[in-house]
Amino acid sequence: MAVAGACVLLAACGSVKMGSAAIVGSQRITQGTLVTQVSNLQQDIAQYDPGVQVNDAILPKLVLGQMINFAIRDRTGQDLGVTVSQSDIDQATAIVFQTAAQQGGNFTSTDQFITSQAVPLNLKDEFGRYYAIELNFIKSKNGGKLPTTNSPAEQRLVQQAVSQFSAAECHAAKELNVAVNPQYGQLGFDQSSGQYTVTGRSDTLSAASGSKPVIVPQYIPAC
Repeated sequence: MAVAGACVLLAACGSVKMGSAAIVGSQRITQGTLVTQVSNLQQDIAQYDPGVQVNDAILPKLVLGQMINFAIRDRTGQDLGVTVSQSDIDQATAIVFQTAAQQGGNFTSTDQFITSQAVPLNLKDEFGRYYAIELNFIKSKNGGKLPTTNSPAEQRLVQQAVSQFSAAECHAAKELNVAVNPQYGQLGFDQSSGQYTVTGRSDTLSAASGSKPVIVPQYIPAC
């Protein structure tokens, strides 16, 4: 996918109000809120995953990226008319945790897994809601239930639903006109995870002359 039209998603393309870590539509993520959530995550990691080595310098970028993803996913759900219940949130969290375990993730609890995703546990429901919105959309295209077979027909249905959902999420991100405070970096998109990320300004490549660093162009999907 090309980068055309990505300017509205980059911090450099718009102003960020004083004291804001990011602005997502009408939602202002303040620096104070981000500092609090990073502190919450640090405490959660110390309790649920004490053996992990944490690079505190990148935690604000990771947490901010997740908060932005949650806001974009909420708008996507609104645009598609998807609603979720607490039961849906709990089910989605369990499914994601089980999938991670099946893929070799060494997690002893759901809480440990969530903290490993740079999400403080006070945002546990937001984490589950993020996945529940997409799962409920897929359910809506499959007679109200999750796919349970590997039949070609069902697989095609799922692929079509995921493609439609991804396009809607891309449009939602553009609608929200996300602006990230340059102090934290700029918004990018990780193709492997399908999530938006905040990439630090220190992520550079050497220029051809070797004398000046240049910012790595951030991949943003076009839609």
